[in-house]
Amino acid sequence: MTTLTRRVEQRAVNMAAMMLHLGIWPETSFAGLPMESAIRTCFFCRQADRCSHWLADTEADPSAWQRFCPNAKLFTCLRRRPVEEMLDDPMIQLVMASDGVRREDLEQLFTGLRSR
Repeated sequence: MTTLTRRVEQRAVNMAAMMLHLGIWPETSFAGLPMESAIRTCFFCRQADRCSHWLADTEADPSAWQRFCPNAKLFTCLRRRPVEEMLDDPMIQLVMASDGVRREDLEQLFTGLRSR
């Protein structure tokens, strides 16, 4: 694997993990917002190693990502989207139904993720 390939893969994994951690759903959260810009910002980020370590460290400062992530402002705005609004999304409901996931369980999960 080339250095460029590893770099692209690391950034893609970091961005996906950060959005999952923050409870951001790309299909619904970015409606009308510049997802391409967020991807480009992540790709050229100089904090990729720090991001990877923070995501892997379960005892890390919960708000530390806001100090090093160049997408922090955008992600903060996106994560403020009400959980109820996300769970009312038809695509999310379809996935929940097909996987047998209860709404209450996801609400509890999101509440826990957003407190970190």
